[in-house]
Amino acid sequence: MTIKCPKCQSGNTDYARFCSNCATLLQPSEEIPVTETLETPTEELTRGTTFAGRYEIIEELGKGGMGKVYRVFDKKIKEEVALKLLKPEIATDRKTIERFSNELRFARKITHKNVCRMHDLHEERGTQYITMEYVPGEDLKSSIRRMEKVTVGKAVSIAKQVCQGLAEAHKLGVVHRDLKPQNIMIDKEGNAKIMDFGIARSLKAKGITGAGVMIGTPEYMSPEQVEGKEADQRSDIYSLGVILYEMVTGRVPFKGDTAFSIAMKHKTEMPPYPREINTHIPEEISQVILKCMEKDKKKRYQGVEELLHILTEIVERLPSTEKFVPKKVAKAKKISKKKWKNIIIYSGIGIVLLLLIVYGVHFIAGTRKSVDSIAVLPISVMGGNPDDQAFCDGLMETLANRLTRLEQLNETLWAVPFSKAYREEVNKPSEALRIFGVNLVVTGNMSRIGDMIRLRLNVVDTKTMNQIGSPLVLTDPITNLSTWQEDIFIKLVQILDAKKKLRMPQTIVSGGTSLPDAYKFYIQGLGRLQHPKKAESVDRGISLFKQAIEQDSQYAQAYAGLGRAYWHKYRLSKESNWVEEARSSCKRALQINDHLAPAYITLGIIDRSQGQYEDAIEEFQQALKFEPKSYEATIDLATTYEEAQRPGEAEETYKKAIQLRPFDGDGYSYLGVLYYLQTRYTEAAKMFRKVTELMPDNDLAYSNLGAIYSLMGRDDLSEEMFLKSNAIKPNSTACSNLGALYFYQRRYSDSVAMFEEAVNLEKEYYRLWGNLADAYRYTSGYQEKAPETYEHAIQLAEELLPVEQFNAHLHSNLAYYHAALGDNNKASSEISMAREIGPNDVWVLLDCIKAFEFINQRDNAIECLEEYIKAGGSIEEVRKEPDLSKLRADPRYKQLVEK
Repeated sequence: MTIKCPKCQSGNTDYARFCSNCATLLQPSEEIPVTETLETPTEELTRGTTFAGRYEIIEELGKGGMGKVYRVFDKKIKEEVALKLLKPEIATDRKTIERFSNELRFARKITHKNVCRMHDLHEERGTQYITMEYVPGEDLKSSIRRMEKVTVGKAVSIAKQVCQGLAEAHKLGVVHRDLKPQNIMIDKEGNAKIMDFGIARSLKAKGITGAGVMIGTPEYMSPEQVEGKEADQRSDIYSLGVILYEMVTGRVPFKGDTAFSIAMKHKTEMPPYPREINTHIPEEISQVILKCMEKDKKKRYQGVEELLHILTEIVERLPSTEKFVPKKVAKAKKISKKKWKNIIIYSGIGIVLLLLIVYGVHFIAGTRKSVDSIAVLPISVMGGNPDDQAFCDGLMETLANRLTRLEQLNETLWAVPFSKAYREEVNKPSEALRIFGVNLVVTGNMSRIGDMIRLRLNVVDTKTMNQIGSPLVLTDPITNLSTWQEDIFIKLVQILDAKKKLRMPQTIVSGGTSLPDAYKFYIQGLGRLQHPKKAESVDRGISLFKQAIEQDSQYAQAYAGLGRAYWHKYRLSKESNWVEEARSSCKRALQINDHLAPAYITLGIIDRSQGQYEDAIEEFQQALKFEPKSYEATIDLATTYEEAQRPGEAEETYKKAIQLRPFDGDGYSYLGVLYYLQTRYTEAAKMFRKVTELMPDNDLAYSNLGAIYSLMGRDDLSEEMFLKSNAIKPNSTACSNLGALYFYQRRYSDSVAMFEEAVNLEKEYYRLWGNLADAYRYTSGYQEKAPETYEHAIQLAEELLPVEQFNAHLHSNLAYYHAALGDNNKASSEISMAREIGPNDVWVLLDCIKAFEFINQRDNAIECLEEYIKAGGSIEEVRKEPDLSKLRADPRYKQLVEK
């Protein structure tokens, strides 16, 4: 039943005493006059109708002071969301809408499993509406009313989850300011989500709401809010104390006949002692509540992390019968996978099968049109001057970028980005054929004397090693850089055009400069960014881009380059201030030229790394708006969909990338990894077989395919693929995979040999050291080496934590390593983190099962096993784990398997 507020016409639950919107008393005393106000009609939406061309109405969820809320199916993103239609009188208030827009901008920053995700404010034919995550369940107020009061264990569990959500918000500088049970949703498993950060305000952005305005709900309002003073994170802590009070006692601490009288009691009266109302409350819970509700905010907990720590300790001391653990954790940020590095297939006691994403295009005669694939290789510079080498690398980068733009207009040409060739250290035509499968390369050399540049480039057929056409030779002053660079590109196209008719792109690049010195510095800056892992190179790149901007303050491309350089600086230093520098530079580039796709792509990468997936998706879509056939932006968009746990859209977008480059093994590899993560092994194998067809001489392609065969139980084919990969070129991926294969075949000595070879080939990758430690532990004569090897794996893994704090696999690996060393506390901490970030990831759950077994927590291991099975995990992976032999003897294991 809903009670309508006589003042603002908001809908309220029948047990509410005061309006949740305007705090008007809903059951007024005789002294208070009531004036009826008619509600302005809003658009009626009925089940089955479609709103704004994309939202199919499922049901009306409720009414509030701002308008009606509906549960809808978003046909565009193919998932359910909540949609709030704002009342016309609010929607037409320009200042109100502007305030909402500002507040939503802050609320959207918060991405956490215990916070309802806010999406955006939209308009449809004059109707303003807000979209947000749909959260099924009932609000906490309804739960308290239904149960009269909440058990201590469940109350503390909910309070901990609220703390975790608030911690994320407070870290981003956002306070809720209206925390109450009505704004906390609880699902049937006991998971909590904080709702409605709609009136949240950034601590760094004062003045969005007028000074002296009291905002909040009287029954949960902090004393400083009553006085109209600035609210900070300690105000949310006060409100949480009131909520905890209500959960364990079944009543709020202060009651009154008017909103004002209740609010004043928060300012002037001490709350009744909680244990006087419920004698079953532990004393320490009462003390926590009262400390949260201190009148002087300096005497409260100063941060929710401090409160969370205290609540965690209380849970540990509760009797097991009183503890409450939610059975299923809501979705959270997913691992940010570096697709150009190792993607991990987890299998076994720290053993991994490594899927390395490979790049490549391949010329296949007679399959469709005659298709040329080309790579621009790094070229040598006479004299060895680092600045000259950077200049040369920048030239090759811009030449390759021009070829990529040419590719977007011509289906008969495919170009490999220069950065890939540089990263893979491909310097010879034969290597380009083997690694990328290309049939053409550009190679050459450069020399410089004073301002004179002499450049010689050759186009070489990688199969015959014959030169195509005449060498491109140019001798010119560096001041003519832009002119002769254009000449080089035109001559290169003429060589390619001898075989087919190519459409030429516009010669003017968006966001460029007409000043020679500015362009020279920009080119050198690009060259320096070919070494993104070298601090001195990145710092020099930043300096060069700044010099370019000093020469031309409207040089949009230089600002975009500076943004990318700052991003690399953050990746190296782990200092968060560089993130904002990167963001600011890219936005400045777009202020000058809003068509600059590279700036949107960098912003998308930044947002994705911070877990701001919706913002990242918008940035990549903007890039594709201006460059619809950009392969880079398409792959980045697909990756973001995947990390945002929107696998359907990820799959479709990866398929679009494959359509853009059907002869590029890269796209098939991405899609294969997605299928692997969904345990769709047959489809994954099909993708990786396609890669080996496109690149029959690429070692990593066979290692990927072998990894999938291993997961499919085809050890014979798996070993064949790994051996073939290593025969083409010894590599750590194939060695590690062979080591894993031998480990599960109980060939421990052979396993040690392969893992030792793997770490010799790649010394900085922590998983390889964890593999080796596992093998040592099971091999006679090597056991004493295991502890120090685990410690080394932990050291390497922890170095990644500052920039990969939301990597669930990283945390589950650390949990397992700490457990293997007997460090139960650290293992437990990492297990909790891993399960919060990746609650439904089968490989994370498998690591946690093993870790629980190590620290002798069989009950938790069995519970985790049940979650693993429900998530689609393979029982075969559990059966072959040597360390799980005792768990497999547990009757509960057999029951789960049989079920």
